[in-house]
Amino acid sequence: TGGSKPSAAASAASSLTAAAAAVAAAASKAATGAAPTGPCHYTGGLTARQLGDIDDLANCITVDAHLGFGTHKMCERFRAPPRLRKTWRRILEQFQIDQNYEAACDALLTADSPSNAGNSPFSVANDNNNACSRPYRPFLPASRRADLNLRAHLCRYLHLFDPRSGVRIEACRRYLHENRVGARIVSTRQWQPGQRIDMLIGCIAEVSPEEEADGGYLKPGVNDFSVMYSTRKHRSQLWLGPAAYINHDCRPNVRFVPTGACSAHYEVVRPIEEGDEVLLYYGNHFFGLNNCECECRTCELNGTGAYANRAKSKSSIGCADIAASNAGAAECTAPDRRSRLRRSAAVAAALVYRPHRDRVQHPPAQQPPRKKHRPSNCNKLTTTLSQPLPVDEQQNLSATPTGEILCNGTEAGKVES
Repeated sequence: TGGSKPSAAASAASSLTAAAAAVAAAASKAATGAAPTGPCHYTGGLTARQLGDIDDLANCITVDAHLGFGTHKMCERFRAPPRLRKTWRRILEQFQIDQNYEAACDALLTADSPSNAGNSPFSVANDNNNACSRPYRPFLPASRRADLNLRAHLCRYLHLFDPRSGVRIEACRRYLHENRVGARIVSTRQWQPGQRIDMLIGCIAEVSPEEEADGGYLKPGVNDFSVMYSTRKHRSQLWLGPAAYINHDCRPNVRFVPTGACSAHYEVVRPIEEGDEVLLYYGNHFFGLNNCECECRTCELNGTGAYANRAKSKSSIGCADIAASNAGAAECTAPDRRSRLRRSAAVAAALVYRPHRDRVQHPPAQQPPRKKHRPSNCNKLTTTLSQPLPVDEQQNLSATPTGEILCNGTEAGKVES
């Protein structure tokens, strides 16, 4: 056993050396201005927190600046300087023209130039009381700009804006759990089954038990959106990078293929046309039991997942409305059925109780007031004749033939004067 320890230490040292060499090679490829020939998944042995920090910075500089709104972040306190967004967008537009990775990385990381650093509220010079939060520090003139992991991760996000990658990122308004403000990966060319999307890269960092425990780095419902469980290692893993923007669908067109301890790639399983979204299957119970809360397009077309619950609620609401309206109509009397106004008012009173979500229920509508009975012309005549008549009119009535019935039902000659 004593000889196994040096060998283990030697193997660990050799693995770290290889890791540093891999990161340095990725940075050197970015320094040449050319796109890397293959995917670079290795994160240099970063922890989940370290990977989350550099991912927040990289997608803020690239994806958020391109889309114009903030996407998911691992740090809930992360806030990007809005004054730099236009500058980052112009740099990305220039990168789409020349595809110079070195120039783009330098420009993005030095957008807040040293000449303006002293006047910036986020400057290290003005941070005597440690007022700058951790996510802002890489924007500042500091040694963090030379971090090979940050530059390599930034290059991975620049692949989304490289016309040679075959993919791009767009805004997505489908998913309600994202408040309909999200992103998606869209293909810019045709892909056939069996091909690999090499420039769509994801990075893996193992989550320690301390980071996964209550009160640790991962918080349910806040920053656990991209956590996978490795059945081979029996440990949770944090999956970030540009590939984290691939959305779920129950009928995917790519699959996740692990290729190493901290690397993987995406393989096409169904033909993808230009303009189609790149979709991945997350798992059987990722969105609740049997994905009962899934909002993908396949579930929408098939009426399953979250759309099955919505269809059931709509059908139950319709049946309740019909039953309530029928009950209200049955309670109406015969004269009420002849009145279109009263029948419509009864149905409207029943429909007020439709159980709409986010709508305040109102009290039932009251029946319209019953109109007072107006006397007819005959009644007016009867009322007039019941009063004393002038002498001339009494003589005229006396000339009326016997037995003739007046309109009020009394015989002629029996009208009281």
